[in-house]
Amino acid sequence: MTATLKQLEIDEISLVDAGANPGANVVIIKRKSPDKPVELTAQVNALINKLSAQVEKIMDDKFTSVAKRYEILGQKADELAPILKAAKAQDESLYNKIIGALDAALKVTEQAGVFDEVGKRGDGLKSNDIQKYAAAIRQRNPTLTFRQALDAAYLQHPELR
Repeated sequence: MTATLKQLEIDEISLVDAGANPGANVVIIKRKSPDKPVELTAQVNALINKLSAQVEKIMDDKFTSVAKRYEILGQKADELAPILKAAKAQDESLYNKIIGALDAALKVTEQAGVFDEVGKRGDGLKSNDIQKYAAAIRQRNPTLTFRQALDAAYLQHPELR
């Protein structure tokens, strides 16, 4: 019967003059320290860390984008986004409840006609100017309705009221 030991690291060899098995064959190979695998491991770890950071940023951006839809309700996106992210990570149903409540509040706000008056402000040239500002705001934040963008434009340019 032949036994082979693999991946065995020997730190010390002691010799005796009368061994327990004088017929045993012992083969010892000396290897150089593995510099390249250590270097490769460091590169792989650096890549994994970089990719993890990118994924984290993408997720943060995603939740910030979702949170921006609710700014019109007085929710600051940079404050709401971490709450949404934590809720989604902890419990998907909790996240869905929060989004459902925010969507319901947004719908009620829009249906209540809060923004109807905004479209009636201004006249002639002023009205065209404010619509251009609103279009630019909506282009930067496509999650806003035109009425929301129009209201934001009036807040930024009160002189056009």
